[in-house]
Amino acid sequence: MCNKFAQLVTKPDGTQHWIRPSYDAPTTLYDGKTHSDLMRKSEMKYPKNPVEVIYRAKSGIEKMNSFQWGRPLPDKSKVVNNTRIENITTHWSKYSDNRVLIPITHFQEYKEESGLRKPFNIWFNDFPIAYMAGLAGTHFPEDKNQEPIRWVSLITQEACSKMRLIHNSGDNRFRQPCLVKPSAWDFWLSDKHYGEETFFKLCQGYLSEEITAEEEEIPGSQMGLFTNPT
Repeated sequence: MCNKFAQLVTKPDGTQHWIRPSYDAPTTLYDGKTHSDLMRKSEMKYPKNPVEVIYRAKSGIEKMNSFQWGRPLPDKSKVVNNTRIENITTHWSKYSDNRVLIPITHFQEYKEESGLRKPFNIWFNDFPIAYMAGLAGTHFPEDKNQEPIRWVSLITQEACSKMRLIHNSGDNRFRQPCLVKPSAWDFWLSDKHYGEETFFKLCQGYLSEEITAEEEEIPGSQMGLFTNPT
């Protein structure tokens, strides 16, 4: 991902319990206006920002809380905000039961053309809010006076053909975030230590026809960000 995505989450009053969305079978693709309305209500997120994360607590209750986007590195100015799914197998014992869901309305990538980077908003045709695969953990600073940092990293995979055309530059080009579909939510959030083969099945890729990509045009500017929520 291009270090930014948008979220739209509704919390129950006074609690952090996750309210599961209920989706009807889509009859038409979500059009640009529908997602423009969602984007106006959403909040842009960057590495080190707090992001809403859904996880299953030790009590077995699913909760929603804010984690820092990105695992802190020894160099305090940097974080690891994305994790390649191909690299997880190397550290499987650490991540086999630290799975979370990250709700988003859409994400953004830049397409490079003739030396210019053009922002594109990408969303899923079947889901007004999609739930992306993430891994979470806790960082304990060397300074004991500092609070531990609960962090989350997005899992990425090889991009589909449409995403390859858009995300065509940078060290992480030809990548896309992993989607967890509703049928896999329970299994994904469970505390089961299942094998790598099952893990990869839950993080299946998505096809070009499952997403819509729209260039973001801002008058008088070559690049732009999302509108802040009101």
